[in-house]
Amino acid sequence: MDQVRKAVRFGDALEALVGVTRFVELGPDGVLSALVQLPDDVTAPLLLRDRDEVTTALTALATLHVNGVPFDWSPVLSGFRPAEVRS
Repeated sequence: MDQVRKAVRFGDALEALVGVTRFVELGPDGVLSALVQLPDDVTAPLLLRDRDEVTTALTALATLHVNGVPFDWSPVLSGFRPAEVRS
């Protein structure tokens, strides 16, 4: 119940994470991700209000992946096969 009654100390939490440059936000909207926007940091909200959950989550994973976070896509893509390339 303290988390409801006491002040949110988000700034203190970020200071404790000095050196961390990749953040994933799991919440009802990407509100906190906007507060972490620093030049070298990457934030990825998994849920965004009024947006499709699957698309938003895949976008977050892809954002992390293209910014150097290793990710095993095989569970996500199971059942899919690569498109055929025709010349």
